[in-house]
Amino acid sequence: MLQEQSGEVWGRAPSYGVQPEVKAYRGQLPSEARGIEFETDVPPDSPYGPIATWRGPRDGVRVEGEFAKIRVTIVRNAQA
Repeated sequence: MLQEQSGEVWGRAPSYGVQPEVKAYRGQLPSEARGIEFETDVPPDSPYGPIATWRGPRDGVRVEGEFAKIRVTIVRNAQA
């Protein structure tokens, strides 16, 4: 998978916004869920709420074109 190979998670601007952002649910991935579980040293924009968001550019968040990108370590891959 590209996320494991690159060590990055990317995100685009939401449909209601213009600034690209990476978004992820906090906590562990439920056993029946599909997706990836990751860890990062980059703090999210806010420490509160069920969804973490990273916007940039700022330390640890790169913006390249239409994507925000953060460095991660994949803990679990449940894509299949």
